[in-house]
This record gives sequence, structure tokens and C-alpha cells, in this order.
Amino acid sequence: MNGEEKSEKGSARLDQLREQAGQIAGKAKEGLNRLNESTAAYQEGARELLDSVGLYIKENPQRAAVIAILSGIGLGFLFGRITKRGRD
Repeated sequence: MNGEEKSEKGSARLDQLREQAGQIAGKAKEGLNRLNESTAAYQEGARELLDSVGLYIKENPQRAAVIAILSGIGLGFLFGRITKRGRD
């Protein structure tokens, strides 16, 4: 095999690798776009949840305070039980 044949094979292989790299990059972009779309949907859902919680707090401030206090006590109790188990 002379130098010219090697050069042609190398050039063909390089073209093949460039094409494969382009395909991989295209698939990566598609995956990123899908990820962005699903993230946007979750962000919208979280935003709606926060808005509804804020509205509930404005409409029922005392009830919201009681819920927050009881939730804090419950979570504190659970956290205490979990950490106590780790020490036993």
C-alpha cells in the first residue's frame, strides 16, 4: 500500500468519524431539549403549588400557622427518633 492509498483511507475514516460525531451531537441535543421541556413542566407545577400555598396562607393565616407548628413538631419528633436509633 503506497502513501496515496493510506492517505485516502485515512481521509475516508476521518469523514466517517466526523459523520458519527455529528450524529452523536444531534442525539445529545435532542436529549437536552427533552430534558429542558420536562424540567419546565416541573417548574411550572412547583410554581403553581407555591402560588396556591401562598394564597391559602393569605386566606387562612391562623390555620396555616397551626399546620406549620404541628408539622414542625411532627418532623422534629421523627428526626429525633431517627437520630436516636443511630446512637443505639
